[in-house]
Amino acid sequence: MKRKNNKKNISSDDESDIEFGSKSTKSIDVEFDFRDMSDDDYHGVKSLISQIATGNLANLTTLADSVCNQANVGCVVTTDGGESGVCAFGSILNINQYKEIDGMKSIRSLLKDIEKKSPKASKLVHNMLHNPTDFVTGLMIKERLINFPFELAPNIHKVLIDDVNWSSSSEYEPEKGETRDDYKFTHLLLLSSYEVESAGRFASRQAGNNENTGEPAEEEEAPMPPNMKKKRKMDKKAAESARIFLHWEDEVLVEKAMFTHAWQNTAKQTVVRAGRKYQSFNILSAIRWSDYVDLVDRISSA
Repeated sequence: MKRKNNKKNISSDDESDIEFGSKSTKSIDVEFDFRDMSDDDYHGVKSLISQIATGNLANLTTLADSVCNQANVGCVVTTDGGESGVCAFGSILNINQYKEIDGMKSIRSLLKDIEKKSPKASKLVHNMLHNPTDFVTGLMIKERLINFPFELAPNIHKVLIDDVNWSSSSEYEPEKGETRDDYKFTHLLLLSSYEVESAGRFASRQAGNNENTGEPAEEEEAPMPPNMKKKRKMDKKAAESARIFLHWEDEVLVEKAMFTHAWQNTAKQTVVRAGRKYQSFNILSAIRWSDYVDLVDRISSA
């Protein structure tokens, strides 16, 4: 895939506490490099996608090959010159262009269910699926390691916007089977994860979930995302019903969602952080491309 250059013009030195379980180590300096996708990133990208590939979207990892091959839109973030592997990535795939890939078939199947069951969203979803000329829709896939510096997240989004603008311009030479119009997105589908704190310490799952497995003898504590520490300070009653997004910027993006559809993460229904139990959910949101661009500018200057 042809590119203007392979190295993204972003490099950042970060100094932060790196947590392992419930323990913290001394602050260290790490340089993060943003660069284009390559075939060498396949296993790292696939591993990160597996974090959100659950339930009916278990085959989402089949999109890893497409993500890596589409070098004109997307980036990976590495450290130590890439020797440590992929610690974050972001990409946008046209849901019509890649509709024959198993993972995208699952996304389209989910959209068909939303079209049938949600009167509010049905017209928009129908157009996304059946009118790809006027409703050019991209699926944003992005993931990162739990300890990835949260302040670097906006850079991934800025790279995606720059890549899309370039790919839809006369500077880009489309590959066989694609056109510049494939990147003139009007709408985005955002696949995210969030958690909701269960009522009380190590309590059973919230009402509405019929499964009640009881409390296991031991559970491994997971690292806590940076924004979750702030959320913990909220009023207890409000915190129990609050959605805590694992990617802090997703909470901002979902504010402009035209529709959302959430479901419980069947592979990881609960997770323990700092002695508290959280229920894990996935959520699919649709936003206008223009709103996305405005919101990225907002989170970048926050």
